[in-house]
Amino acid sequence: MRTVVIAAIIVMATLVLIGCGEAGVDRGVAEADKAQMTAALEALVTPRDPKDRCRALTRGLIRLVFDAPGDCLRRAASLAPARISKGALKVTDVKITGDRASAELQSTDGKLTLVFERERGRWRIDDLGPELTHFIAAQSITELGLFRQPPFSTPAVVRCGQRRVTELSPRRTRQMVFTGRERGFANRVIAIVSPCLVSEREGRAAARKVFENSIRGNRDLDAARSNCIIRRLRQTLSSRFLAENFTKESKRVTDLVTRAASECS
Repeated sequence: MRTVVIAAIIVMATLVLIGCGEAGVDRGVAEADKAQMTAALEALVTPRDPKDRCRALTRGLIRLVFDAPGDCLRRAASLAPARISKGALKVTDVKITGDRASAELQSTDGKLTLVFERERGRWRIDDLGPELTHFIAAQSITELGLFRQPPFSTPAVVRCGQRRVTELSPRRTRQMVFTGRERGFANRVIAIVSPCLVSEREGRAAARKVFENSIRGNRDLDAARSNCIIRRLRQTLSSRFLAENFTKESKRVTDLVTRAASECS
């Protein structure tokens, strides 16, 4: 997932560089400031040394995105620059307030935002902006592969889950992607998407199918006993309750399965 993060930053940097120099869009911005911002972006796109990519980011952004500075270096070294067609995006506004600067960029996909901070005497990238953060979230979820795994792979659940992620506020999206270590990302995504298993009829049916297949796949049960347990659970365990508890441990589900197994022995 962290590879997706820095790759997205590099893509953004490529787009910004294509737009740099657009006449009349950054009046009042000192040439020295623009040069440093451009240098930071160039360091991401065409670094002389992989370390230059991480040097282009503020310490705060590195702490937010990566588990450690060394993680940034490893990810940066593994990626090549993105190739974007010329003219795909133009800088529409650059504003500097003290040691902070924002750049609004216009692409075919809409407005994108990038924030710089003057740190250790140079402008460095400090914030990805809400649009890029949402993009990183979408790409990270794709890399995670959740929507390729039953029961989350059913079309209705995929649509519902993608909608729920898209509707997250920038703050919630940032928390989902960056809070804690990488291994917690999957759990946060599942927590956001799991309600779709309950709200969508296809989701409830898919959750039940996965649950029943796990019983059929139990090597300690022959086919007759497995089918008996499944029949009894269909009478005592509703698909809605099963979907509500699909991603967490439920004492009631455990007790019902145990009782059904005992009755079918």
